[in-house]
Amino acid sequence: MSKILVLGSNGQVGKCLCEQIDPKVNDVISTSRDELDITNKNELYSIITKNKPNVIINATGYTNVDLAEDNHQEANELNNIAVSNVAKFSKEIGALFIHISTDYVFDGSSDIPYDEKSDTNPIGVYGKTKLLGENEIILSNCKYIILRTSWVFSEHGNNFLKTIIKLAEAKN
Repeated sequence: MSKILVLGSNGQVGKCLCEQIDPKVNDVISTSRDELDITNKNELYSIITKNKPNVIINATGYTNVDLAEDNHQEANELNNIAVSNVAKFSKEIGALFIHISTDYVFDGSSDIPYDEKSDTNPIGVYGKTKLLGENEIILSNCKYIILRTSWVFSEHGNNFLKTIIKLAEAKN
């Protein structure tokens, strides 16, 4: 049985992940923003070292792309500094760190599909802070998987698809 720690379990991605993890096969520890402030290094260390998960999934992040431009420090704390700490603590306990990142680490100007070897060139604060976090994971030498997502949507939370559906229902 694997022990899996899901950080950000009340967010859109975190909720969907928790719904898909089989509790008969895995011991799931889920933490929401209300239960754990991942920017608090001591709280984060305590949760990780107390539970000693085999896998840590980071579904947290400062995801409001537009607001990140004005809230650079908060975006950096969540998308870079906290991620760096999770990576270091993952290395310390030997856990696999699965980190949800973004395609915003690219500038969007490529004529061919991006892959994991494509050159990054974020153009905004959100993408820059996410890339800094990715680089910290790599530098930590922990076991890791970085997943770069795009256009995340689900039945949970707010997202582009749900906004378009509401607009289509309300307007011509």
